[in-house]
Amino acid sequence: TALSRLSKALGAFRTRYPDVNFRIVQIAPDSMMEMVQMLENGEVDLCFTAAALDEDNIQEIPVLHAEVFLAVPYNHRLAGRTSISLQEVAGEAFIEYKAGHPFRKMNEEFCRLAGISRDVVCEVDEPAALGSLVSAGLGAAFVPGCKGDEKPPYAMVRIEKPSCYRTFTVAWLER
Repeated sequence: TALSRLSKALGAFRTRYPDVNFRIVQIAPDSMMEMVQMLENGEVDLCFTAAALDEDNIQEIPVLHAEVFLAVPYNHRLAGRTSISLQEVAGEAFIEYKAGHPFRKMNEEFCRLAGISRDVVCEVDEPAALGSLVSAGLGAAFVPGCKGDEKPPYAMVRIEKPSCYRTFTVAWLER
């Protein structure tokens, strides 16, 4: 989750600034307009976003640039490889986020850049489901490589071409 990516930074910030308090509101990534409304209504001061909000009155700065890997089951033909071109998985079975999810849009752009189509065999709402289904052998999926020391229950293969990254931002209302 996005919160797990922020927890250490929030702890370090709180140590340095003990008088600052946090109220954390978690919103599904496909509800990004709700983030915009919360900023505009003054309900929150900052948002950590998985994709740009692209609103005129909202400022954003990138805070995390995460490489995206191809997750495959350990028995997959590519599991032993260190890197691939995305063209090598044209037509393969994929597990994907549901339509409207910002990661789905990013993943579709990766495939468009590679000139491939995929067979989306299953759609999910959350990253944990994605990983669980990959490890169960249902297909491949795009996953970020910034999960810390956790060893995932699937093989992660670097995508050399096209370059696949997700940029997370902090956003605030410009007054």
